[in-house]
Amino acid sequence: MKFAKKDITQKSQSNEYWKVLVVDDEKSVHTVTKIVLDTFIFDDKKIEILDAYSALEAKEILKEHSDIALILLDVVMETNEAGLDLVKYIRNEIKNLDVRIVIRTGQPGVAPEEKVIQEYDINDYKDKTELTSTKLFSTVYTSLRSYQNIINIVKLQQEKLKNFEQTLYSLVDLIEKRDNYTAGHTKRVAHYCVLIANEMGLAHKEVDTLYRAAMLHDVGKIVIPDTILLNPSRLNKLEYKLIQEHLEIGYELLSSIDMYAELAEIMRCHHERYDGSGYPRGLKADEIPLLGQIMMVADSFDAMTTNRIYKKKKSLEVAMAELEELSGTQYHPEIVQHAKNALQNVGNLDEINQAPHSKLEEERFAYFFKDFLTGAYNENYLNMVLSQEHQKYKYIYSINLHNFSNFNKENGWKSGDTLLKELVKFLQENYPTSFIFRVEGDDFVVMTQENSKITVEVLQNSDLIKESILRVSVKEYQLDETNSDSDKILGEILSSPIS
Repeated sequence: MKFAKKDITQKSQSNEYWKVLVVDDEKSVHTVTKIVLDTFIFDDKKIEILDAYSALEAKEILKEHSDIALILLDVVMETNEAGLDLVKYIRNEIKNLDVRIVIRTGQPGVAPEEKVIQEYDINDYKDKTELTSTKLFSTVYTSLRSYQNIINIVKLQQEKLKNFEQTLYSLVDLIEKRDNYTAGHTKRVAHYCVLIANEMGLAHKEVDTLYRAAMLHDVGKIVIPDTILLNPSRLNKLEYKLIQEHLEIGYELLSSIDMYAELAEIMRCHHERYDGSGYPRGLKADEIPLLGQIMMVADSFDAMTTNRIYKKKKSLEVAMAELEELSGTQYHPEIVQHAKNALQNVGNLDEINQAPHSKLEEERFAYFFKDFLTGAYNENYLNMVLSQEHQKYKYIYSINLHNFSNFNKENGWKSGDTLLKELVKFLQENYPTSFIFRVEGDDFVVMTQENSKITVEVLQNSDLIKESILRVSVKEYQLDETNSDSDKILGEILSSPIS
């Protein structure tokens, strides 16, 4: 698969004239046509005549002018069917279905009218001998009126398309308001897709298609439950399986509309893998659409270089190395090379993170990371804080309550719940700058920036504990650059022996 950079030429556009292309190898035909149409006006616009003396010349003019309204086309020029071959080129190769084509031939025996009308997508057929000035005038008039109607319909369809697409983007915005990570992710992936596609030299139309698909690639998440979509922590297997369904949901939403079928197919593929190990269909290599393969790389690159609460981002250099390492397994090797060139100067990735930026987001985090009984943070948040905040919080105290089951038996569960809430309140009041976590029912963790000297004596002699059958043990951990393995520390805390 080779990708050559293309020089995309801007098409000329004109609203001042109706463009009429005369394709005929007889100069006299061009001259007479200009004389007849010199004073022609339709809808307050005159005609601009473009001259081509062969089908080859006509093709070059069509490349430069995308807004030709009418082609007056001879059949027999450099070959007996040059004009008819040009019709096929216009309709089938460059997909121009708007321009009106009128065959006018001086040799109707070579191209009989009935046969041409049936087999070629033309709009009228005239014998040059019958095409008087009046008939030419009326033919041009009716052709331009037809072209104008088509253009108006196309504009209306484009406006409807624009409105519908804006509705879809509004759905994406709604997802943004539900989940700040997904919002930024969508826009970044679309940006990265464009950078890679431009580096590969894809045509402007393909780049635009890819951008639109990328902007909608997570639209299916609109129906994912909040308890899964908004969960800032790492998903479990069941949650991950459920969120995978956003691909098929988004595909069904987009593919139900003909004009979005291509976008739907691209979007559906952004979690496939080059070696076939991806989902939802296990496609591999060239079974995956090219634009979908580009999105796969862009989507993964953003995931690598974005801070999640449960996972630190990779540096640009490490992310590039990982793309290289996974080249040929997860990603198309050539696309990876283009991506490395395109993404080497993507800006300040340090600003990309999933931390809460508003009171609303803080409340969302609280919902997922607060212990509902005591108001302390939970074990999930402890693991995340350990992974990202170890340079800020140097001291960790593991607090274990012993004989709590017997306390509940003697005093009842409600008394036990009240004691746990009061203990958290005691810790919050005495260590106001600390992080406080409830990790295993009757066990707690306190993280502080400075040595707070939380000791057994302080807790055991508190009014909460000293008159009860409860006993307290405390273990202190100190974090530094050589002792910052969050999984190891959390494992030690949770496996601390109960004495």
